[in-house]
Amino acid sequence: MFVGWSFSGPVAVEMARLGEEQGRAPAGVILLDSATHEVLDGRTTDRATEIGGLFGIDLSGTDTRAVDGLLDHAAELIAAASDTPGLMGADLRPFWDVYAWHQGIFDDGWQARPCAAPLLMVRARDETGWNGGPDCLGWSALVGRSRPVVWAPGTHYTLMDEGRLAEVARIIDRAVDEWTTSPQDPADHFFRRPPAKHFSS
Repeated sequence: MFVGWSFSGPVAVEMARLGEEQGRAPAGVILLDSATHEVLDGRTTDRATEIGGLFGIDLSGTDTRAVDGLLDHAAELIAAASDTPGLMGADLRPFWDVYAWHQGIFDDGWQARPCAAPLLMVRARDETGWNGGPDCLGWSALVGRSRPVVWAPGTHYTLMDEGRLAEVARIIDRAVDEWTTSPQDPADHFFRRPPAKHFSS
C-alpha cells in the first residue's frame, strides 16, 4: 500500500504504476488531499498562505508578498511562540526551497500516469484553495474510473496536525482492512458498507 499527502500523492500513484509493471502491484493507494497536475494548476493560494501553511502560522495580515520578507516575518512569529531567539528567515529558507522545488516539478509538466490499483481520496474538509475542483481532485479522470472520497477535518496544511492525525489514521486503517479482506475493488467496497460515525463521505 502507498500513502501520499499533497505533492507525494502523484509520486505514490507513479510508484504503484511502476510496481504493477514489475508484477508487484500494491493493494491500493491512499491520497491525502492530493491533486493531479491539471487540478493543481488551478489552485490559487498566495505566497503568504503557502508559507504560513508550511510553517503552521497565520501570515494573512502581512503586508509584504516577497518570499524573503514573508520568511523573516514567519521566523519572528515562530521565535516568539517557541522562545527561540535569533531565529531568522534564512533559517527557514531551506524548507521553503524544498517546497518550491516540489512545486516546480509540476510546473515543468511532470504528472503521474494511471495505475490499476484502487485509489482512495481523503479530502481536507476545510480547504478552500481547490477552487471548485472535483471532489476526487482529478484522479477519477486520470485513472478512467470513479474514485471514492472521504472527508477529514482540517485544511490542506493542517490535515496531518497532531490533533487531527488520529482521524486520518482511522480512515487509513479502515481502508487497509477492506483491502485485505475484499476480493473486489476495495476502494469501491469501502463505501458500500455503512460508514462509522467518524467517517463522512
